[in-house]
Amino acid sequence: MTAALLTLPLLGACGKRAPEDLTSKLLYTASGSYDAQADVRNRVNRSTRSVLWVEHPPLEAARVEVTYASEARQVAWTMTITAPKFTVGDVLKENPGAAQPAGPTPGQRFTGGRLKNVLVLPTEDGLRLLTRGYAVQRETALLPLFDQPAP
Repeated sequence: MTAALLTLPLLGACGKRAPEDLTSKLLYTASGSYDAQADVRNRVNRSTRSVLWVEHPPLEAARVEVTYASEARQVAWTMTITAPKFTVGDVLKENPGAAQPAGPTPGQRFTGGRLKNVLVLPTEDGLRLLTRGYAVQRETALLPLFDQPAP
């Protein structure tokens, strides 16, 4: 009886989850939560893989592609989002005070919050997000954008 009473408060945690916000969807997409629904899963080379969604992307966009380091996906990934139905501003609204301008670019770098160490750069047809870990391993030219002093 005592055990049943002790577990009763935990049953509330089994209910419906709160709706995912944009930041959660970005992170779940980057971490592989939606990989099973991807249109293409590709091994780029020994240490790099990519996942592509065109038919039913996990984000509101025409196309989403994530490229990541096989051994360190959580910290070393880049995401290209084509024709998103959201903006950098939408991401910033969910993460107030967590981002700063990324040097001379129109991008934003997150210095805190759930997107800490993620750089968001506008592209010609959408957005590109990448982690500091990905820049260290594969795009060192972008590292200075992570190290800009706070304004």
